[in-house]
Amino acid sequence: MYLSQIDYLKRVLERFNLKGAKSIITPLAQHFKLSKEQKPKSDEDIAYMQKVSYASANLQSIVALSTIEVEYITANDAVKKTLWLRGLVPEILPVKELKTIVIHCDNQSARVS
Repeated sequence: MYLSQIDYLKRVLERFNLKGAKSIITPLAQHFKLSKEQKPKSDEDIAYMQKVSYASANLQSIVALSTIEVEYITANDAVKKTLWLRGLVPEILPVKELKTIVIHCDNQSARVS
């Protein structure tokens, strides 16, 4: 089975009535360093790279020493992603005002007031 990312994205955009949305450039994380030497050179390499699942390439960026720290890190990550999305949505959708987003944390020790 083969899944084209371009075809999949087109179907997702159509499904959510965003086919006419404008695209933006999303920079690669700073710790990724790419060079021309890394690009696939043979037809076999190109065929292999087309089948690589980039979504599963997760890097462990931090080690937590307690469950409280895990909850805090997770909540912090949720806030960062939410702020990023708040900046992205007005660029691709005609939104005048975004509602307040509440992020819930069920660990009393990890809450920051």
